[in-house]
Amino acid sequence: MTSKDDEIVKIQGRLAATQSLWDYEREEILKALGVTGSINVRSWTTEALVQEIRDCVTGEKMLLGEGVPKPGQRIDNLVELAPNDPELTRAWKRFPDPVADNHGFSWEYVATELIGDQWVHVFVHELHPVEYRTVFARVPAQPGWAP
Repeated sequence: MTSKDDEIVKIQGRLAATQSLWDYEREEILKALGVTGSINVRSWTTEALVQEIRDCVTGEKMLLGEGVPKPGQRIDNLVELAPNDPELTRAWKRFPDPVADNHGFSWEYVATELIGDQWVHVFVHELHPVEYRTVFARVPAQPGWAP
C-alpha cells in the first residue's frame, strides 16, 4: 500500500465513524420522540427531525391546553376558501408532488391562515410515501392577496 492508499483508508474510517455517530444520535432522537421499530435513520434528514421535534412540542402544548382556542374564543386569522377560489387554484399548482399523489392518499386543503402580514394556504397529506407520516405543506398566497 502506498501512503496515498493509507490516507484514503484513514479518511474512510473517519467518515464511517462519523456516520455511525450520526446514525446513533438520530436513532436516540427518534426513540425520544416515540418513533420506534425498524427505522432507516439515514432516511430522516435533519430538517425532518427538526420538524418532528417542533410538531411534538406543539402537540405537548396542545395536550396541556396551551395555544388551543377555548370554546367561544374568536379565531381571526384562519379562513377556509371555496374549492373554486382562484387563489386556491393557483396554490394547488405551486407544489406538485406526483410521488405522494400516486400512493392511495393525496394532498388535501386544510385552511388559509394569516401569519404576520402574509396569508398562507395549508395542505396536509395523511401518509406521505417518502416521510411515512402526516406531512403539512404551506404555500404563500400572492403578495397583497387577502380573503
